[in-house]
Amino acid sequence: DVSELKMDVSELKMDVSELKMDVSVLKTDVGVLKTDMQTVKEELHLIRNELKEKVGREEFVFLETRVTQLERLARH
Repeated sequence: DVSELKMDVSELKMDVSELKMDVSVLKTDVGVLKTDMQTVKEELHLIRNELKEKVGREEFVFLETRVTQLERLARH
């Protein structure tokens, strides 16, 4: 019957309206996440560069051994 169809259509309109609001909220959230992710990527880039400048563990052990040898030589 027509009145039942009108009620169904009205209900569908309300559902679509709610979905539009949900999508709008999700778009905003995704925008925030994109900004946050860009910040994380930039920070990781900086951290990588800083780590590249630091001495690696193997090199540190070598340098530590070398310093110990030089200290022994300096004492004699």
